[in-house]
Amino acid sequence: MEKIRREIDRLDTEIRKKLEERFVLSEKIGAEKKRQHLPVQNRAREEEILSRITGEKGTQSWAIRRSYEEIFRLSRALQQKEKGRLYISGMPGAGKSTLGRLLAERFGVDFLDLDEKITERYGKVNRIFQEKGECFFREKETEVLLETSAFRGIVALGGGSLLKEENRKFLEKGWLLYLHRSVGNILQDIRWENRPLLVKEKGFALEKLWEKRGFLYENFNDFIQINENSMEQVLGAMAEKVNFIFDQT
Repeated sequence: MEKIRREIDRLDTEIRKKLEERFVLSEKIGAEKKRQHLPVQNRAREEEILSRITGEKGTQSWAIRRSYEEIFRLSRALQQKEKGRLYISGMPGAGKSTLGRLLAERFGVDFLDLDEKITERYGKVNRIFQEKGECFFREKETEVLLETSAFRGIVALGGGSLLKEENRKFLEKGWLLYLHRSVGNILQDIRWENRPLLVKEKGFALEKLWEKRGFLYENFNDFIQINENSMEQVLGAMAEKVNFIFDQT
């Protein structure tokens, strides 16, 4: 078994080098598509590659096809995503604003808190929910989010920013880090007065929010960072994941 594993390790090294070469070329193709105003996805080209690569039917052929479909997805992401802008998503109390500010300071870039921007323009979030309702808040949240299209820096999203399909579609053009923190740890130090959807039922409401949003957080992201260690450890891990976005490799 060890001999086979060593052979796999050797192949993995070769595959990584070839993938790096492929993704560099893919980014060049993406730049040319932008110059010619062409769509990112070329389904005919993808199918032509799949037909040429996969060959005979069978388990290995199926695995190769699925692998290439994932390579295509990542290549499209590289072609359409813009460097210089990172969004941070996560549950209320996950640490998006605190760690986002610190990360922006580390990289020397601007920081924007989406909820704070909404508050500056329309008043406190709690009051908006009480007087105009959640639908109004979500409309204004989308309005402010779309204004970040030219922003360069780090944006802390609201806990519910991923709920709207329009928002998710917009976020595909930037880089998105999901900051995960367990409900139990959030409960230890969350400030309830600033959470209009949680203040009445507290812990129970937080668990219901996770049931509603957890799937979105976990499946719509480019990076996942667990926030369960010391702040400095988490900050360092985040910086290592996203430094290329700000050309600090």
